[in-house]
Amino acid sequence: MDGAGTGDGGTTRAARSARRTRSRVQAAAQAAVRGLGQWRMPGWRTGEVAGDAGTTTAEYAMVTMAAVAFAGLLALVLRSDEVRGMLTDLVHRALSQ
Repeated sequence: MDGAGTGDGGTTRAARSARRTRSRVQAAAQAAVRGLGQWRMPGWRTGEVAGDAGTTTAEYAMVTMAAVAFAGLLALVLRSDEVRGMLTDLVHRALSQ
């Protein structure tokens, strides 16, 4: 039963397929590593990168925090009885027309 279903001296079809897959994965990994150079920022080795690297991320964080603070303030204002009454009155007037 040894070598059953084989066509090349005892290697099963599954083993050949696994070897081909492993070879393709290794080739893709090597190509990806070679391609890393094009994704790096200019001057990354020499330290010539501007001192504002990551500024965009910090700006997004600040805007997000401001939006959260504004949403919290808006939630507090909308929960007040005065604003709730004004909004209810506005909706009743709009629906009664």
